[in-house]
Amino acid sequence: MKSLEGFFDKFRNRVIVEVQNRVYIAEIIKKNVGVDIEIENIGIVSGIVTLKNCNHSLKNEIYIKKEKILKDLNKKIRSTKIADIK
Repeated sequence: MKSLEGFFDKFRNRVIVEVQNRVYIAEIIKKNVGVDIEIENIGIVSGIVTLKNCNHSLKNEIYIKKEKILKDLNKKIRSTKIADIK
C-alpha cells in the first residue's frame, strides 16, 4: 500500500510545483508589465513559457521587457530554467 501512496505522491508534488510556477510567472509579469494573466493561460514546456489568449499589445509589452522578466523568473523558479517566453 505504501508503494501506491508514494506513486501518487510523485504526481501530486509535480502538480503542486507546476501550479506554483504558474503563479510565480503571473506575479512577475504583473510586476513588470502591470497586467494580470490567468494561470490557466500560462504553460511551461521544456523551459519555454507560452501565453495563451493574450492580445498582441500585451505580448509586445512582454517581449520588450523579456530580459528583465526572464531574469526575475530564473531567480524565483529554481526547479526549471526558463529560457524564453512566447
